[in-house]
Amino acid sequence: MTTATRARQLFNCTCDRRPEPHWTPVPRVVITPADIADPSDIWAILADVWYDLTLFHGPKVPMIISYEQGESTGAADAACAWAVAHGFPAEPHDDEPVTLRITPYGFPQVPGEDRPVYRYDA
Repeated sequence: MTTATRARQLFNCTCDRRPEPHWTPVPRVVITPADIADPSDIWAILADVWYDLTLFHGPKVPMIISYEQGESTGAADAACAWAVAHGFPAEPHDDEPVTLRITPYGFPQVPGEDRPVYRYDA
């Protein structure tokens, strides 16, 4: 039997919405896989995502890079490499709540999901 360790799910946010730090869910960024994806595009989008999250949650915002599993792994591999290089956890997406999604141009929004979508060429 194997047990997987999941990334922490809450962090102490220092945004301006409340006068004191408060516990809030760790932003989960989901990568929709594509076989052909330029790793530098994925890295640039993730840098933009991290910057945007710091504007809302403060400079020490953590995030979880969550990738959808499938046969197409180019974008997911690039996202996992970015996560490792920047000290963020990367784990398979298992239907947890999504903060935002990174997906190729042309992919439709996930039904019932009203979160921001960042797009990349695939």
